[in-house]
Amino acid sequence: MTVHSQRQPNDTVSVDPSVLLTIARAAALNVKGVARLGYASGTLDRLLGLGPSEDGVHLTIEEENITVDIFIVVDDWRNLRQTSQKVQEEISRTMQQFVGMSVQAVNVHIEDVMFESDKNG
Repeated sequence: MTVHSQRQPNDTVSVDPSVLLTIARAAALNVKGVARLGYASGTLDRLLGLGPSEDGVHLTIEEENITVDIFIVVDDWRNLRQTSQKVQEEISRTMQQFVGMSVQAVNVHIEDVMFESDKNG
């Protein structure tokens, strides 16, 4: 037996901001060349508690639009500009695919470059 349900005008779906943080984090880490996330500890909005944030990711949510600030550490020998653009594309695509929300901007902040010697010791 299959039950079909019609969507009612007052139905709502809410997504916890922590889910959006997880999606943004996973999307960034999925990009080749991103060694890890940074810390984002100095952002003014984060210090004032004006938006959801975790180490490496800060979101600003205005109705159906999201602005993502992502702080990354890039592997050595990677083109920083290309890696940043891939991060922007991946976060925008993933947010649209999984949540259906528009990404107004993805601001990539490169905090450091991780060299091979940093990984081994």
